[in-house]
Amino acid sequence: MPETFDELIAARTTADVSGWDLDWLDGRAAEARPAWVYQAARRP
Repeated sequence: MPETFDELIAARTTADVSGWDLDWLDGRAAEARPAWVYQAARRP
């Protein structure tokens, strides 16, 4: 079941963001490479 807005805000405000420990984002953030390649798309 998705979390409510208030639950998401509470999780964010209590998350430890010191250093590089981003474990609290596990399962919340997704990353995908774009379908295009920057070097090919830029102007010469």
